[in-house]
Amino acid sequence: MINTLGQTIVGDAKVNCLMDIKYNGPGSITYVSDSPNVYSGNIGIEIRGSTSASYPQRPYGIETRDANGANNNVSILGMPAENDWVLLSNFNDRSLLKNLLAFKLFGEMGNYSVRAQLCEVLIDSAYKGIYVIGEKIKRDANRVNISKLTAVDTLGDELTGGYILQQNYWNGNNSFQSAYSPIDHPGFDVHFVYEYPDEFAIQSAQKEYIAAFIDSLETALYSPDFSDPVLGYRNYMDVKSFIDYFLVNEVSRNADGFKKSVFFNKNKYSKGGKLNAGPVWDFDWAWKNIGGTCSYYEGYTGAGWAHRNNDCNTDNYSTGWYVRLLQDSTFSNELRCTYEQYRQTVLDTTYLFAYIDSMGALVQNAQARHFQKWHILGISGPCPDYGTVATSYPAELDSLKRWIGIRIQWLDANIPGLCTASGATETTLSPVLNCYPNPANDYFYMDYDLPTAMKVSWHLYNYLGATVISSAPTILSAGKHSSRLETANLSPGIYILHFEIGTVVISQKIVVMD
Repeated sequence: MINTLGQTIVGDAKVNCLMDIKYNGPGSITYVSDSPNVYSGNIGIEIRGSTSASYPQRPYGIETRDANGANNNVSILGMPAENDWVLLSNFNDRSLLKNLLAFKLFGEMGNYSVRAQLCEVLIDSAYKGIYVIGEKIKRDANRVNISKLTAVDTLGDELTGGYILQQNYWNGNNSFQSAYSPIDHPGFDVHFVYEYPDEFAIQSAQKEYIAAFIDSLETALYSPDFSDPVLGYRNYMDVKSFIDYFLVNEVSRNADGFKKSVFFNKNKYSKGGKLNAGPVWDFDWAWKNIGGTCSYYEGYTGAGWAHRNNDCNTDNYSTGWYVRLLQDSTFSNELRCTYEQYRQTVLDTTYLFAYIDSMGALVQNAQARHFQKWHILGISGPCPDYGTVATSYPAELDSLKRWIGIRIQWLDANIPGLCTASGATETTLSPVLNCYPNPANDYFYMDYDLPTAMKVSWHLYNYLGATVISSAPTILSAGKHSSRLETANLSPGIYILHFEIGTVVISQKIVVMD
């Protein structure tokens, strides 16, 4: 609930206002009349975004402040304490969850991803609908965790990081131009916007350094030795982050994902120093068939590569880096293997659809208020729909699930590369799993740590190879887990435990029963 104190919220400067946030927890209704129990205090607020700033449901940037107008780091809805927050509009997203779904996937792949959730907003007591409240992308120990770069950091290792760059609308003051054009579009100009430090804080030496780094990366990428692990692009790029970024934006076939709201970050040399792709951002032009823009986003077969959007009539040119990266068979094979792994976990359609259904249940009451305020069901919005539009919220979620199923089916057949990874060995993968006590008697425990959400199962075999204990595949969240296996009915002897991720055995253990 925002109180403007009679002021007009504008887009070029934050105005001082008041904000209350109230939330009674999962399964409980929060009423407008309830007392604020999350936040109550001062904020600066402005209209944010470019295209979305013109939508009737406007997005906002918020800065939590103290009574004197200074930054006030606070924790909001369980998110780590900070002072910069966003309220993202859902006017262009009838499902209300396209951004949240993308943020969730990138995070569960093991990357920092924006923390966010849905909320309802009132401004001066006027209902404004359902928004996404979340973290602004910025350098912070709990956000983009790279080194702080100050005005005096102009020499040596301090100069090398950290930086955040963005591809987006640019001008001559807030960006620099690449010396290269995309490999398949000679003459296209590519620009990188200074996100951190921004155009007002970045020093001349820092501008020169980061531009030179990007130039070295692209020189290696476009050289004859580009695929060489020593001489090529791998010296400059964190490959896993680029694969994860590619997959989230291609699974969603994000029309903006490779040309606008594209973030990169780089830590200092002593802390790795490579360019990372991400965090992911801005998915209201994704997860659907889009008409009138480019054939890559139309049709009903799930086809089309978003990373090829320089072939379209685009409003900002992509780097086109993935076109070159996919010419490296090693990169393509890594991409294919990563995709196949995620298809067993975070890209499993059962898992995705369960999340969509859970969000639908969460907003079952609030969505009616939202669509009463914004009459956008059944209507093609700012992002033009290709085909019919659902006329109810449940039907909208069904449309989203149907689209995802078709898109993933196409990707299953078309993701380039060949995954030929052999089965894991005891020597290389046993540390993934700890079994105790061993020897065991009536039971034993398995402890394991998952880097991302994964579909896991385990099978215990006797010396003849017969299964004596087996678990159904279950998707578990990232983090530490412990499972107890009851073995009181087993005969003394030697048993083999297989621990599986998806259909791949990633750890084998010998367990002795006394």
